[in-house]
Amino acid sequence: AQTYARGIDLPMHGDWANAKPYFLLVAKGDPDFPSARLHLGQAQINTDQLSEGGATLQALLVQARAGKDASMVARTLLQLGNLALIQHRHDEALGDLQEAALFAARTDAADLQAAIALKTVNTAARLKRTPLAQSELQRARELIAQHGLHQMDGDLHNSEAFLAGARGDLVGKEKADRAALAASEAIGNQHNALGDTYNVALDLMQQDRAIEALPLFASLYQRSQQQGDSWLIFASGDQQARILLDAGLSERVAPMAQQLHELGIQQHNA
Repeated sequence: AQTYARGIDLPMHGDWANAKPYFLLVAKGDPDFPSARLHLGQAQINTDQLSEGGATLQALLVQARAGKDASMVARTLLQLGNLALIQHRHDEALGDLQEAALFAARTDAADLQAAIALKTVNTAARLKRTPLAQSELQRARELIAQHGLHQMDGDLHNSEAFLAGARGDLVGKEKADRAALAASEAIGNQHNALGDTYNVALDLMQQDRAIEALPLFASLYQRSQQQGDSWLIFASGDQQARILLDAGLSERVAPMAQQLHELGIQQHNA
């Protein structure tokens, strides 16, 4: 229990890399402790071990269904839906999330219901199903307001950005992404703050404001290396390099070129 408690505190600040060994230790020592396995799957996904995370969650889902644990089934389907969304399997993600919502409705866990609604917003937005995204966003807002779930404000703004993007509202998307970044920084969630910063930088690029985006990508390139986030290292470095090359500053790209090449091969093979 003490080991699990040490692990569970770290993700609150977005530190999944250091949390993962704790969850792995508890999950191996007590296979019947589903919460540890759930968080292990999340940690694996958030540290680029997507296949391992998927396997962990699929095994947990079988156990949760067998035990008729509605809450754990819903939580596991939520994470599997998130994984499918990350991997651009949007129809599969929506199916997982809609089933998760059915199981979550059997519980009184408002935070779980809100989290599923928000992830459904993001998925529906990717599928250009804006009426579904709008209705789920409204449901999430009501749950967050009614139950005082203000720690979810960053996720709420992130979903607002997804919906604005689906509508082609670039200014609205940037505003929502900046609000998400402010909320993540306010609660000290560095993992989410990095992703929010990347989203803001992309928003600027879509509005032909590359000069404003450049320092954000440069900062992300450094910070993601400190976090060991290989995907974000490559993504931010690649965007930074493109801006510099377009500006004729190829000499500034050379120092990062080899690392980006190696990471690009790893991303392709993942």
